[in-house]
Amino acid sequence: MGHIWVIGLLLFNQAKATENWTLNSVVHQALESSPLIVNQKIQYDLSERDRWRRFIFNEPQLQYTNSDDNSDQSLGVQLPVGIPGKAFALSELDTAKAHSQKNELDAKRYDVARTYSQAYLDCATAQAVEVMQKETTNDLETVYKSMKASYESGHGTQAEKIGSALQARQAANDLQTATDKKNSSCRKLQRLLGETSATELPVLSLDDDIDAQTVAELGGRTSDQGRAASGMEVAKATENTAWWSQVPDLNLSVTRNHYVYLPASPSGHEWTTTYGVGITIPLFFPFYEGAEGKRAKAQARIDYTTAELQKVGADADQADAAAEYQRSKKRLVELRKTDLVLAEALLDSTYSAYRSGKLGYAELVLARKTLMDLKNQDIQLRNSIIMAHLRCLQNCEAANGEKGTLQ
Repeated sequence: MGHIWVIGLLLFNQAKATENWTLNSVVHQALESSPLIVNQKIQYDLSERDRWRRFIFNEPQLQYTNSDDNSDQSLGVQLPVGIPGKAFALSELDTAKAHSQKNELDAKRYDVARTYSQAYLDCATAQAVEVMQKETTNDLETVYKSMKASYESGHGTQAEKIGSALQARQAANDLQTATDKKNSSCRKLQRLLGETSATELPVLSLDDDIDAQTVAELGGRTSDQGRAASGMEVAKATENTAWWSQVPDLNLSVTRNHYVYLPASPSGHEWTTTYGVGITIPLFFPFYEGAEGKRAKAQARIDYTTAELQKVGADADQADAAAEYQRSKKRLVELRKTDLVLAEALLDSTYSAYRSGKLGYAELVLARKTLMDLKNQDIQLRNSIIMAHLRCLQNCEAANGEKGTLQ
C-alpha cells in the first residue's frame, strides 16, 4: 500500500510540474542546465585564466648525450623565452580571444533561449489552435444537424444540407491535423526538458509577451551580433600583432658535463657547466617571416570585413524585429478592441438574418469564417510578438516586455 502512495505522489508531482510550465520557467531551466552553456562557461573561464601564461617560460626541454665509449656524458635543459615586449604585445590577442569566448557564451545562451522558446511556442500555439478548431468543429456539426433537420422537414434546401456536411467534415479533418501537430510539438518540448517518461502532455498558456526579466538576462545582442563583434575584435588584434607573431624566441640552455676521460675535457676538469643563449636570425626575412606577416595581416583584414558585414546584417535583422514587434503589438490591440467585437456582432447579425430568411447559408458561413480567421490571427500575433521580442531584445524601443493580456 505504501508503494502505491509513493508512486501516486511521484505522478502527482510530475503532473503538477508539467502543468506549471510557463515560457519564462522553460527558458530559465534551459539556461541553467543546458550542456552547451555549462561547457562554454568552462571554456570562457579557462581562456580568462590562461592569459597570464604569456609571461612565464615555455615548457623546458631536457637533453642527455653520451659518447660511444662512455668517456663523457652531458645533461642539460633548454628553455624557450620570448623576446622582451612580445608577451605584452600578444596579450592584446589573448584579451580579444577571451572576449570572444565571453561573447560565445552569451551567444549560446541566446541560441538556447530561442530554441526552447520556439519549442514552447509551437506547443502552446498548437494547443490554442486545437481549442479553436474544436469550437469550430462543434459549431459546424450543430449547423449541419440543423440544416439536415430543416431539409427533412421541407424548410431547407439540399444544397444547404450538403454544404453544411462538407464544412463539418473539413472542420473535423482540420481538428485532427491540429491535434497531431499539438502532440508532436508538445512531445518535442518534453524531450528537450528531459520529461521523456511523462505520459500526459503539458497544458501551456500562450502569453501576449515574454517577461522583461528573461529578456534582460539575455542582454541586448543576438548571437549573430555577438559573434560578429567577436570576429571584428579578434581580427583587429590579429592584424595588430601580425609582426610580433613572427618575432623569434630566445633559447636559454644550461648543460652539466661529466668527463670520465680527463684529456677529453676542454678545461681539464672532470665536471664542467656550459651556458648558452640562442636566437634565430631572420636572414631571409623578406621570404619567410615577412611574407607570413603580410599574409596574416591580409587574412585579418578579410576576417574583419566579413565580420563587419555580418554585424550589419544582424543589426538590420534586429531593427526589422523591433518594427515587427511594435507592428504586431499594435495590431493585437486593434484586433481585440475592434475587429473581434465587430466579427462577433457580424456573426450574430448574420445568423438572425439567416433565421428570418433575409440572408442565405453562404453569408452565414462567411461570417463564421471571418470570426475564426481573426481568432487564429490573435494566436499567431502572440507567437509573433514573443519571437520578435527575442530578436530585438532590449532594443524594441517602447516595448515593456511584460506578459499578460493586452487591454
